Amino acid sequence: MSYWKLGLRLVLVVVAVVLFGLTLASWRAYAQLDDWMEKTRAAGEPVNLADLEPKDVLPDDNSVTLLLQVRDSAKALEKELIALDACPPKIDATADADPERITKIALVIGAYPEA
Repeated sequence: MSYWKLGLRLVLVVVAVVLFGLTLASWRAYAQLDDWMEKTRAAGEPVNLADLEPKDVLPDDNSVTLLLQVRDSAKALEKELIALDACPPKIDATADADPERITKIALVIGAYPEA
């Protein structure tokens, strides 16, 4: 057998051993990574970008829902006060108001406590 064929076989054996070693090292690294990811997820920590996505907010916890309700109540309150002519621009509404009118205004305002 020539030295050339022996050298080629030796190189092929070395390459096969190196590839097997790299495959084994890669398998072990992925197994360790999977273990770490499972432990991290079990602790409630994010592992990838998908885990960082914010969760949906329940309507009861969403401040936008509350603010929209307050806005609607404030608009309704404003309409009722304007209808009573209780808020003319830059004029004190209680300066010349009679007690009955003040009572009506108080009732209207009391109907919208969140506004």
